[in-house]
Amino acid sequence: LNSQIQASVYRTEKRGGNLEAKASVLDVSRTGLGPLLRNTEEQMLLANDHLWIRHINGMTLEKPLFGRVVYTHNRVYKDGPMDIKAGISLDTAIPEEVIEGLQQISTLVLK
Repeated sequence: LNSQIQASVYRTEKRGGNLEAKASVLDVSRTGLGPLLRNTEEQMLLANDHLWIRHINGMTLEKPLFGRVVYTHNRVYKDGPMDIKAGISLDTAIPEEVIEGLQQISTLVLK
């Protein structure tokens, strides 16, 4: 949970308008991300939402990555805040230079 990797997630859905959020990235593969959104609302991110990843760890991507939320897992704390862990499947691979940079700072980046 002490992920050093951050991502900017942008969702456009008819059901709830737009969402732009910063998320900690718990795991990364070439075509997937496992972001954690902290202190969020229950319906903020749902399975099958479509979204764009514009930044990963402070690096603006030349072309934003389009993805689909495969699953979400909500964790509610007794004092009220909620975290959402999600699995995102990307349509295209994360650029090689971004993956290499992430591998240098985290052990949760799959080769």
